[in-house]
Amino acid sequence: MAERYSKANIKETGSVIDRIKANKLYWILIGFTIVLTIIMIALAAALGTANKKLKANSNSGSTSPIVTSTSSITASTPPSTTSTSPTLPGSIQVNDMMEHLRALQTIADENAGNRAAGEAGFNKTVEYIEDYLNKATNLIVYPEHFPIAQYEMIGTPTLSVDLNPSDTVTYVYLKDFLDMQYASGADWTDGYPLSVIPNLGCSMTDYDEAYPSIIPGKSVALVKRGDCAFVEKSQRAANASVAGLLIYNDGASSDRIEPMTASVDFYTKFPAFFLSSTVGYFLVDAVNKSENISVRMKITVNETINTTIVTNICADTKTGDKSKTIVIGSHTDSVKAGSGINDNGSGTAGTLVLATTLDKLLQRSDYKEYPNRVRFCFWAAEEVGLRGSTYHVEQWHFDMLGSPNYNFGIYNGSSADESIPLIAVPGSIKLTELFTEYFVDNKLPWSSSAFDGRSDYGPFLSAGIACSGVSTGADGEKSQAERDKYASMLPSGQGGIAGMIYDPCYHKECDTVQNIDKYAYEVMVKSAAYVLESIGQNADLVTWLYPSGQSEPTYKNEEFNESFEKSVLAQYHRKTDL
Repeated sequence: MAERYSKANIKETGSVIDRIKANKLYWILIGFTIVLTIIMIALAAALGTANKKLKANSNSGSTSPIVTSTSSITASTPPSTTSTSPTLPGSIQVNDMMEHLRALQTIADENAGNRAAGEAGFNKTVEYIEDYLNKATNLIVYPEHFPIAQYEMIGTPTLSVDLNPSDTVTYVYLKDFLDMQYASGADWTDGYPLSVIPNLGCSMTDYDEAYPSIIPGKSVALVKRGDCAFVEKSQRAANASVAGLLIYNDGASSDRIEPMTASVDFYTKFPAFFLSSTVGYFLVDAVNKSENISVRMKITVNETINTTIVTNICADTKTGDKSKTIVIGSHTDSVKAGSGINDNGSGTAGTLVLATTLDKLLQRSDYKEYPNRVRFCFWAAEEVGLRGSTYHVEQWHFDMLGSPNYNFGIYNGSSADESIPLIAVPGSIKLTELFTEYFVDNKLPWSSSAFDGRSDYGPFLSAGIACSGVSTGADGEKSQAERDKYASMLPSGQGGIAGMIYDPCYHKECDTVQNIDKYAYEVMVKSAAYVLESIGQNADLVTWLYPSGQSEPTYKNEEFNESFEKSVLAQYHRKTDL
C-alpha cells in the first residue's frame, strides 16, 4: 500500500496565539463549502469549507447555558414523514470526526510535521483514507492518479542589495524574505539593476513606466502586493523579460507586514522572492534616491524534478441512479508549514464520517432511499492550485471545518458575478436557501459569504455547475456587529472576539487538533448532512437545480484544459494573494 502512493518523480510527464493563550481564549474557525452540480448525465456536489474554531470564553453578558467548545450539540432537523425514522444530520457524531483528526495529527507528527501534496505525510493520509473506507463501508472505492508540478528548494537562499559600492545590505531568510514556489534557481555573483514597478504590476503598461526602465534579461522587478494575484504578477514580469522578481507585502494591516508563502506561475524561468513590507518600502525609497541599486539573489532549486504523481480517492454508493451523481469532496493536503488539521483535516474527517454514516443508513429499511448516487471524493493538491478538483470537476467540496473565531458563512448564490455562467446561478441560489433553512430552523446565526469561486468549488462554477456551501472564515477579521450577533444567539462563550482574525493558525504550524472547536465543527458538518440528505432524496434533482435545462459543460472530460485551468487558478490565487 505504501509503495503504491510513494513519491513518484517524473522528469518530463505532461503572535496572536500568545495573546490568546495568555487570556485563555481558544479559537475555532469552521469553513465549509458545498458545491452541487449536474452535468447532463452527471450531478456533482461539493461539501465545503469549514475553517477553524473558536473556543472563546468571552464576556458576552449572555444568560444562555454555558457550552464549552468541547461540547457537542444536538441540532434539530426538519420533521420527517416518519418521526422515528433516522436522519443523516441526527446520526452525525462529532467524536467520530475527532478520532479521524487525531489519526491525521499522528500522520503529520511522524512525517516532518506536514501532509503537503507529494510528501510522505500526504501519501500516508491517502493510504489511511482508502484503508478506512474499504474496511468500514460497502462503498465502491477507487483511486485517481494525476501529475502536479513539483517544487523543491535546496539549502537556504540569500538576498543582498548594493545601495552603493561601499554599502551592501544582506537580508535574512524567513525574517525578511521567503522564496516563491515554482520559480527558478539563481547564483548571482554580480548585482542586477533594481527597477520599481508602479501601479502594482498588474498590466504591461506598469512595466512601461518602470523606474529605472527595464533592461530585458537584466533588471529585477520590485512589485507591491495587491490588485491582482501573484501568479498574474509573475506572468507580467515574464512578458517584460525580467531577470528576477521581488514582490513585497503592502503593510496595510498587522497581518500584511511579514513575508508570506506564495507561488508564481508554474515553471517560471527566473528567481522570485517575497519580501516583508519593511524591506519592500525601504528598497522603493532607495531606488527613488538612486538609480544605481543592484540586487544579488542566490537560490538552489532541484531542476531535475518537474512533476510528481498524487492521488484522489473516491467512493461511490452502490445504490442510486449512476447518471445522476452527487459528489461530496474535501481536499486532503496541508501546506508545508504545518499539519493542516483544520485546513483541511477537518474537511477530510467530516467527509469520512458523512460517507460511513450514509452508507450505514442506506442499508436500513427505515431510511428513505436515495434516487441519486452519492460519490465521496478526497482531493489531492488543493493547496498548490485546486489540482485534484480540477482533475475531477464533478464534485462537492468540503474544506476547513473547525477554526477559532468562526462565523457561519453561507456562500450566497445571489451574489454571483458576471464571470460565473448563468446556467449555474438558479441552482446555486436554491442550495444557498437550503443551507439558510438549516441555520434558521435551528436558531443559529449565519453570515453571507462571497460567491467567487476561489476554492475547490471554482472548477465547478467555471463549468456551469450549481454550487453553494458554508465557511467560517480564515484570515479575515470578525466585526463588532458580527460578534454581538453571534453572542446573542449562541451559548455563552461562543460569540468570538471582535477585531481579531477568524483563524490565527491558518496555514501555520499551530493548525493542530487543538485548533478545532467541536461545537462549531458539528454545526457545520450537520448543515452539510442536511443539504446532502435533501438533495440525495430529491427524485427530480436535475429539474430542481436547472429549471431551464443544463447543457453539456464546455470543459467536461477535457483533462487539464489549459484555458479552463488558468481561469480557475486565477480566481483561486486571488483568494489569498489579495
